[in-house]
Amino acid sequence: MLKPKPYLLWLACAICLAGHIYLGFALGLSVDEAHYALYALHPALSYFDHPPLVGWVQMPFVWASNLWAAGDWLMRASPLALWGVTAWALWRFSVWALILFLLSPMHQLLGLALVPDTLLLPLTLWVMVLTWKLSFDISRKSYWLWLGVALGLAGLTKYTGVFLALGVAMVLLPQYGALLVKQSGVWLAALIAMVLIAPVLLWNAQHDWVSFAYQINHADGNTNAWQAKRVLAYGAVQLIAYGLLPLIGLLVYLLRLRKKHVELTRVCLAFGLPLLLVTLWLSSKGAALPHWTAGAWLALLPLSALGLQYLWSARKAAWVLICGLGAWQVLLIAAVGFFMLNGGQWQGQSLFKTHNPFADLHDWQAASVKARALQTEHHANALAVSNWTLASRLAWYARPAKVLALDGKNKQFELWFGALEYGQSFIWVDWSQMPLLRPVGCRKLDGEAGTYKGAHANFDFYLCTQP
Repeated sequence: MLKPKPYLLWLACAICLAGHIYLGFALGLSVDEAHYALYALHPALSYFDHPPLVGWVQMPFVWASNLWAAGDWLMRASPLALWGVTAWALWRFSVWALILFLLSPMHQLLGLALVPDTLLLPLTLWVMVLTWKLSFDISRKSYWLWLGVALGLAGLTKYTGVFLALGVAMVLLPQYGALLVKQSGVWLAALIAMVLIAPVLLWNAQHDWVSFAYQINHADGNTNAWQAKRVLAYGAVQLIAYGLLPLIGLLVYLLRLRKKHVELTRVCLAFGLPLLLVTLWLSSKGAALPHWTAGAWLALLPLSALGLQYLWSARKAAWVLICGLGAWQVLLIAAVGFFMLNGGQWQGQSLFKTHNPFADLHDWQAASVKARALQTEHHANALAVSNWTLASRLAWYARPAKVLALDGKNKQFELWFGALEYGQSFIWVDWSQMPLLRPVGCRKLDGEAGTYKGAHANFDFYLCTQP
């Protein structure tokens, strides 16, 4: 039987590591990266749209970056470390699980950019392992203690961390029933988790529970109607983002192997399926993003790995299918990295007729520095853009300038910088990749001062006064 060669696996890991490091040095921060770096720049118990751990993790790197005037590469240190820990944990389970992880475009991206889902990857595996151990020995206090820590950290990471607690309950409750609640370890774990998530609850209590209201409204898709085509489109995006191999391996496992590994099946499905199904349902209302299911696919990888291993050993014809799909995913990852570096361009021309999804990784640093200089020159009170996705880059690169997101949908910028007041002047920054109507009372600055022409986008600057 043909087996994956260990030296090829280590070579693949080395190539991935080198790619992450190279991209980390070469690219500017994405929307979410800059937003969570701002979390670290403004320490708090929690934030409008997410719990605080993603910002707390970045704090030492942000401080070091400011102290040494280092580039954005320091912001990539923590996601790379978390990605490495996740890869190591999967390797401890099986080589096939690690291979599937390395072949996942979305999991590769999460190793480059720190978002809450990056933190949830190793936490998901940690909770799964502890739950697995508790399914065999419910009396071990140390397991419960560490489970409380892991669940508390998940709650500090993202509100969907509640799905990890749900997974624990789905595994242990059917097995132990009423005996479970009689275990002192359960209450120890619950107490530890509640203590850890207390900052989130305290911050929300002080801010009229604004985060919970925002998350409920966001999950509702802003009352969008249910549409099946959105589910199909989101499903297609999932197959591109994580690859066909995990799905094929999972189907083979469920058809052929589920009765041989009953406990593993229960654990992986309990931690994978609920989040995956809920996110698919949310996608029907246009309220789901591709990376939201990263933890769910990770939880299912052990089953997918066993399924692919069985398929590989049982049918030689499967070698062509697995190698072909694996090669396709390698090419896709390489293509994404290439276009990230080149801003979505080929031979100097953009491949996208309208919005270029890769352009926002470039040009913001120089444009923000110019905007900050114009604010100082014209004695303006603030810089302003239309929404938070633009404000995050501008606020990071023009720090410590006051930056306003005028659409008011993400209240975090109001919490940081306050609202626009009567009579305030500001520099309005118009980005060519997202042209929007500028506020009333704005005039474009003359000559070269009014424009910055980047390699991938242009920025126009207006001096505005709030009437």
